[in-house]
Amino acid sequence: DRGIFVRGFVTSERNGGIDEASVFPGGTIVAELRDGDIRVYDLFAEDFGFRTQAYEEPPRGKQAKAQYSKDILEGRIVGVHRDLVLANAALLYHVERDIPLEAGVRRARDVLESGVPAGSVLNQ
Repeated sequence: DRGIFVRGFVTSERNGGIDEASVFPGGTIVAELRDGDIRVYDLFAEDFGFRTQAYEEPPRGKQAKAQYSKDILEGRIVGVHRDLVLANAALLYHVERDIPLEAGVRRARDVLESGVPAGSVLNQ
């Protein structure tokens, strides 16, 4: 009955696509399925309560990415990549519970800072 499909972009020219919500100048194209209807719209960093941020290359290599992701979830890293995690979690809250995006970011941040396992985000 419900689903959300996103394509984020790094630059305002919408080059450098990423397979997640973006807080970068290019924003995000969203196709949302709800009750049989598909709505297509754009989201930008401000829709999540963030300022537009400059792209930062994530770590390279499987091990480095895995450790970096773990460090974000364990609260050792803040900044643009953490904000990407929060924005994408907010989209889950939006689809699952109709929670507005900024409220979803706050809820995801609270969960992240609480130390509750990442897999239980939607249970909060």
